[in-house]
Amino acid sequence: MALPLMLRLALIENLRRVAVRIAAARSDRDLAGDWAARMVTVVEQKPTDLILVLAIWPAPTQPYRAPFCRVNSPFAGAEPNFAFANSWLEHRLADEA
Repeated sequence: MALPLMLRLALIENLRRVAVRIAAARSDRDLAGDWAARMVTVVEQKPTDLILVLAIWPAPTQPYRAPFCRVNSPFAGAEPNFAFANSWLEHRLADEA
């Protein structure tokens, strides 16, 4: 009798952990999308202000890998002003590792 109940509880706990990871990943992607949009807008309006946006990038305690991939994608082959942002992001990611 106890075995089926324990199996159900274990399954529910595993599903809860998966849901938490999925929610965190979605949050990271949304945050990265916001940063990418902010950088694109700044470069389109006043490229010299990009350094100010990078200066307020989240602290190193924030996860960088997913946001870096998301933020980096709009910059690939784009305007030359994004080369600086790409370089900075790559160095920041290397520092985290």
